[in-house]
Amino acid sequence: LLRELTTSQDYDGQIVSRLDFDAREATFAPLPPAVDPDLSTDLADKGIRELYAFQRACFDKACDGYNVTVVSPTASGKSLAFQLPVLDHLLKHPGATALFLYPTKALIEDQLAKLREMERCMERINTAVYDGDTDPDARRQLRKFGRLILSNPDSLHYSILPHHESWSRFMRGLAFIVVDEGHYYHGVLGSHMALLLRRLRRLANFYGAHPVFFVTSATIDEPGKFASQLTGELVHNVDSSGAPKGQQTLLLFNPKIVDKQNNIRKSVMKEALWLFQRAVQEDVRTIVFTKSRQEAELLYKYVRDAGAGKGQRLGDRVATYRAGYLPAVRRGIEHRLSSGELTGVIATNALELGIDIGHLDVSITAGYPGSVTSLFQQMGRAGRERDHSLSVFVASSNPLDQYVVQTPGFLSSGRFGTPTINPGNEYILNAHLRCAAYELPLRAAIDVEYFGPQYTPLVEQLEADGKLRARGPLMVSTETYPHRFVSLRTLSDKRYHILNDGDRQVLEEADAYKVIEEFYPGAVFLHQGDSYLVTADDHEQQVVHAAPTTQNYYTDAIIRSDVVVQNEREHRDYGDVGLSFGKVVVSEQTVGFIKKSFHIETEVGREYIDTPEISYDTMALWITIPDAMLDTLKEGGYDIAGSLHAAEHLLIALMPIVVLCDQRDLGGISTILHRDTLKPSIFVYDGHIGGVGLTESAYGRFSEVVRLALNRVTECPCKDGCPSCVYSPKCGNNNKPLDKNGARVLLGLLLDRLDTTTGGGA
Repeated sequence: LLRELTTSQDYDGQIVSRLDFDAREATFAPLPPAVDPDLSTDLADKGIRELYAFQRACFDKACDGYNVTVVSPTASGKSLAFQLPVLDHLLKHPGATALFLYPTKALIEDQLAKLREMERCMERINTAVYDGDTDPDARRQLRKFGRLILSNPDSLHYSILPHHESWSRFMRGLAFIVVDEGHYYHGVLGSHMALLLRRLRRLANFYGAHPVFFVTSATIDEPGKFASQLTGELVHNVDSSGAPKGQQTLLLFNPKIVDKQNNIRKSVMKEALWLFQRAVQEDVRTIVFTKSRQEAELLYKYVRDAGAGKGQRLGDRVATYRAGYLPAVRRGIEHRLSSGELTGVIATNALELGIDIGHLDVSITAGYPGSVTSLFQQMGRAGRERDHSLSVFVASSNPLDQYVVQTPGFLSSGRFGTPTINPGNEYILNAHLRCAAYELPLRAAIDVEYFGPQYTPLVEQLEADGKLRARGPLMVSTETYPHRFVSLRTLSDKRYHILNDGDRQVLEEADAYKVIEEFYPGAVFLHQGDSYLVTADDHEQQVVHAAPTTQNYYTDAIIRSDVVVQNEREHRDYGDVGLSFGKVVVSEQTVGFIKKSFHIETEVGREYIDTPEISYDTMALWITIPDAMLDTLKEGGYDIAGSLHAAEHLLIALMPIVVLCDQRDLGGISTILHRDTLKPSIFVYDGHIGGVGLTESAYGRFSEVVRLALNRVTECPCKDGCPSCVYSPKCGNNNKPLDKNGARVLLGLLLDRLDTTTGGGA
């Protein structure tokens, strides 16, 4: 397949770069001399008589009482790095306990199977899974006798912490807390996780325990700093040198231009489809990663339809895997993949994590996944036996993908970015303070150390709202089990069932924001390749009604936004240009949808609908444009509104290069006169309630974002704008008005101010 891709005339010029990452030999260190004999024997039975150098370094650090983080590629021995010190300690200290936290149930089951291979250790250490599927009798036994618990953040939040009295024995002995796949916890989930770990640490300290944290991660920048922010304690990074790695080849694939005048490229879905089909037909085990649930379903439908057209049953050899599927469906797909029954799988980032899905030969990434870390995680799913692996990154037309594919040094630079979390998000912190007060009365002198400087004003507000009441020096909860109102995965506490009216079965689940974006009345969506039409939304019962349909199109929502400034927290003046950061209220409404034909993916119509508007507080940055720049645009004959609008699209599209996030985590508006600034303004906001630190980070590096946006619009060969520069597929104004050349001039003027003027202000 590699030879065909690199030599075929059909793909001449589309493989724009080939990046080869050299294999790395392992470096070893001896086993610790005092390791428990049963542990040593179990390791020997697995053929392990010495450790990778980083595994030994982790053991030494953890045994000395230091919190540890280690970053290492998939299948490089990270699990043993934390298992070894934990198991050795539990074997030597019969009263000690440990908690392993994993982000998914699949990963828990995978890791439990590996632990059970340590037969002698497991005979002496009561080890089990504690999650939503654990039956009541097993739960009681684990609370009484469990020593090594494998669980997930949700079970910790909903079950263990609110009932910690039943876990007092376990809490008193808690020696280690392992957070596996730490890079997974970013944005909203990461902010929740940071506060959940502070609540766990608070209770462990109350029972007299001071556990050692162990955080593993895929490769990120500043892992020690990130792990410290996540856990709330100082965490030391251990260099992963010594971990072996197979040779990796990454092809950067840019689909051919099919409309030179408008710079329109062939669909990323079509190219990914061809590559995937070619691999599956040759029995090359392949995984395709898409950026969204919709794209995964579309690609699966195209594969199934293409096979049917040729008399093949490719649908039996491939499957889709994504969030939203019911747990039993996901487990079945995992089993079929690991057993070899499936030749290929089309997945979202839900399969980035290191669960064992068997040996795969090729990974295809359809569209930039939002970070270099995610791309390399996806690459790591192929060639997991340390042999030579092939990965193909297929670029879409959007500006971010075009930057990545045309700047190969960006991927080979060794820079990965650092996940962004915001434990100070007042909405998330408010929710966790309510939970913490229910678990244990709040004590100002102590708990401000766990929850930070916003502790006092938020506790006062909760008291005013009747959620807390003072009892001497303590603040106690007035609520019964507030945890049920707090979802760790989203900022919405509402979960909707998507119901198939044909057989009354639940197809999948979604939060309130996903319902607004994807499951509005009239929407056509795909589930395992089959089409469904949304007939009604019942917001009171939290049910979306859908019916099977034979429509030959799917839909994309048209969402209109508005921004109101609540307060400006930071401001800098660059000459006559103002740059601000602060709190805003965002209003969003699905006002219609675009119908797109299957396979051709062109617009075949649009409808406008009336749906409820949602409003939420978040954080934003905004820049105000001075009269002098408007005069320059007018004199050049450029459309002012179109220039602002195009610049807004470019800033949002390129910001993920500077801030580790997905473009869909951001939103924005532009206007020739904003009601609050009283000037022409461009706003970019965090697309999550309360903000998760994205625009705050970008505010401090805004000139980098502007430079990237200017370079992209300058280098794009189109005449008046195209999907590779100023067009946005999610634009609520149908990409009107847009003035590409005006945006180029405007961004150039802004960059000149930012580079030549010292920002001053509050």
